Amino acid sequence: MARKDAKSKKDTKSKKYKKNYGAVLLLDSLGTKGSWKGKNADSVLANWELLVETFKKNFVPRGKEWNSTYKMFAFSDTIIFVVNSKNIHDLLMATAFAAKMLVAGAMAIDIYLRGCISIGEFYESPNMILGPAIDEAAQYYEKGDWIGVFTCPSAYGGLTRLQSESPDMFRGAFVKYNVPMKSGKPYNTFAIELDNDFETWKSYVKMTMIEYAHDKLEHSDDVDGIEKWKNTLDFLYVLNPKNYKEN
Repeated sequence: MARKDAKSKKDTKSKKYKKNYGAVLLLDSLGTKGSWKGKNADSVLANWELLVETFKKNFVPRGKEWNSTYKMFAFSDTIIFVVNSKNIHDLLMATAFAAKMLVAGAMAIDIYLRGCISIGEFYESPNMILGPAIDEAAQYYEKGDWIGVFTCPSAYGGLTRLQSESPDMFRGAFVKYNVPMKSGKPYNTFAIELDNDFETWKSYVKMTMIEYAHDKLEHSDDVDGIEKWKNTLDFLYVLNPKNYKEN
């Protein structure tokens, strides 16, 4: 009788969670924990609200092109963005667009994001989100030594399989790259391409992303952050080789 009650209780618990298959974009905001000390709380909150609201305004119309829906969760210095779509191509394209918008938008208002993308199963309840895709992203999202987003093994596998069928399928969204890691050993995977002109966020920053990275590198007094800006700048020049020749 005790076994039956235990099984019944387990079944009841499982029904509280919705099983999903999708993409997880997990982002770490560099330096956020210390930002409260040097800035007015209203200023910090206003920047985050601006980022989220502008993102939502621009992502929703584009997300519909890829038949995707999303949810966003934020706590302390971490953002969890989950995407659902009908096929892996649309799933990855929608997630790439979200990552590109969030990294650029955050940078435009002096918030710096790094993170990763995984794909797989996860479970949602009104209070929690957990599962294999969340666990995988959690293992990787703080490992990058730059400002940017790369793919975990699960997303890498999906991208590689689809690119073997159509090499240009993800042009402008993902690029193969040796991502700089805090371990000192580069990680060969796909990275999200960043737009040098900031696109949606042009009204908030009066320079290109390369110029912005140069400015941070040349005027930063954050010794620990210098290497991240060097690595980010190197990546931007790989994406924009013409700009390198002109500098």
